[in-house]
Amino acid sequence: MEYIIVIFIPDEVRILSQLSDTIVSLLDRQIFTCNATGIPVPNIVWTKDGSVLDPVIANITMTTIGTTITSQLDLEELMLSDEGRYSCNASNTIGSSDVQDFTLTLESKEARFKLLCYCFIFISFRFF
Repeated sequence: MEYIIVIFIPDEVRILSQLSDTIVSLLDRQIFTCNATGIPVPNIVWTKDGSVLDPVIANITMTTIGTTITSQLDLEELMLSDEGRYSCNASNTIGSSDVQDFTLTLESKEARFKLLCYCFIFISFRFF
């Protein structure tokens, strides 16, 4: 009788995507994608200001292909309450983990309109 023994050597969890600080306008939509790999396949948890986001309420989706997991945080109709420090936390069952943090800042359309008006007035005065 022959036996085949397969040994899986755990691979540390690594987040493959680079998340960076983002400035968006009120009521816009922003999708953040976090890709992580590891053996065993990691799980991804999103947090905002240190609190875990509910996947259903926060519109979070996950897809796994091989040893890579992709998670998307889809924020629609952004409000000032959506501003904050977000994290993509990837970890697996053997305790390996990795984290990517970023800050989401909202710019009001009113502020953008005022800036546009000031620029127009400044340019207009320069030509007169």
